Amino acid sequence: MTGPTEPKWQHSVIRAASWLYGMASGIIPTAMIWKFVPTLSLVFLILIYIAVSAIFTVAWTWVFFEWPAELKKKLPISSEELRRRKKEFYDSLPR
Repeated sequence: MTGPTEPKWQHSVIRAASWLYGMASGIIPTAMIWKFVPTLSLVFLILIYIAVSAIFTVAWTWVFFEWPAELKKKLPISSEELRRRKKEFYDSLPR
């Protein structure tokens, strides 16, 4: 039995939100680098910003959207589900 499918627009919203969070989060490290190395050229500063934003985008995607799905699988389950899984496990063992 398959679970409910997610709407097609949801994937686009997730990607857009991750990129917005990543771009906003990339400003602070880039500003700190510029503060400590003011002689850095604008091209390198933009490249650093793009790289940091991409790293934060991947991180925010994992934190907000992939990690909660992993946690749902690992969180404690109901007692009925636990009994069912135990029975299934013990029934699958060779006798």
